[in-house]
Amino acid sequence: MTRILALAAIFASALSAPACAVAPPSAAASVAADGTLTGGIAVTSASHVDTGIYTVTFSDADVPSACAFTAGIGAGPGATQAPALVNVGATNTAGTISVYTYSAQTRAPADLPFNVYVAC
Repeated sequence: MTRILALAAIFASALSAPACAVAPPSAAASVAADGTLTGGIAVTSASHVDTGIYTVTFSDADVPSACAFTAGIGAGPGATQAPALVNVGATNTAGTISVYTYSAQTRAPADLPFNVYVAC
């Protein structure tokens, strides 16, 4: 088989392969700027600890140690939010992560709404 035919076969099989589906999150949370839990999947609570500091607790105790998680600044559908920064990390408490939100302009902690996505 020539290189051209081999490449054509590879491209043909790639084009006919089924598309990969994105797995649903293992857990997720939407949290308001005041720490109120506004929605989510497999999340039990959220709290506002201090300016720009939050904790989110999930029903799965293995979330911090056995899963990947990320957060993004954002309010509910249709709401606008100025650019901002967010950081998320594990805590020493089972099933709980910490979320830190900051003003993009000043880099100072700021109370902002956010969403967390967890994949296990």
